[in-house]
This record gives sequence, structure tokens and C-alpha cells, in this order.
Amino acid sequence: MKISDDILIDDFLNLPDLADYQTDFERAIYLRQTLINQSTNDGPASDKHYVLLRKYFLSREDTKDKVPSWVRTNRSLSDFWQFIKHEYGKYEERRQFIRREFNALLDYLELEKTIPNAQSIDETFRVLNSEYIHSTWSRALERKDNV
Repeated sequence: MKISDDILIDDFLNLPDLADYQTDFERAIYLRQTLINQSTNDGPASDKHYVLLRKYFLSREDTKDKVPSWVRTNRSLSDFWQFIKHEYGKYEERRQFIRREFNALLDYLELEKTIPNAQSIDETFRVLNSEYIHSTWSRALERKDNV
């Protein structure tokens, strides 16, 4: 949306560029802060940023179940405002609720950041289940008996 031919609303509000966020953890923190800003009037909140980040995290298999359920159902900041204003009347209650609801996503992304190969480790453990180990052990015993 434009204020004039040269100035976009995002520029006017002095919003950050989403490309400045290097990690998914930083993006999730920004998404959380956008929701806090919207619900408490603490600062700028871009609907465009909210929609993009919401779609980003909901489209990923590893994060979509960690996004708060009310983010899934509120497709815009206007939708979110209609939800939050009736749930919690006080600003501090809203802040605490949003922070608490984002813990699962942030905890996951923080762990993912500190363990870069976490997904490949999880996949390895799925392959190395008890059935696989039993099968491998049986084959080893058969080879031993045939020697």
C-alpha cells in the first residue's frame, strides 16, 4: 500500500526487511513480536509480514505443528485482533499468552540452530529401530554359523 508515489506504508512505519532475518529462529521471534505489537499497540505490525511468515512456518513439515493453533486460523492481523481482544482484556495477559504459545516453535528452532543436523540424526534413529537391529543381528549369527 502506498502513502504517496514514492513512500510505501512499510517504509513509513520503519519496518525491518524480512531478508534481514538470517535464521528461522529470528523470523519466529519477529512473528511473535508482530503479534504482541498488534495486540498491545506496542509498535508497528505489518500485515504483509504476518501473512508471509505465517505461510512460511505453516508450509514447513517440521514447523507447522508447532505454530500456535490460533495463528493457523487467523489469516491476517485483523483476524487475530478479533480473536485476541475477546480472549484477554489486558495487555500483559496478551503478551504472556503469545509468548507462552510460541514456546514450542521457538524451542524447536533454537534446538535446530544448536544441532544443525538434528533432522538427519532423527532419520538415522528411525532407521535404527529394534526390528532393524534384530534383523542385522540374525544375519550376523547366520554368517557365523556358516563359517
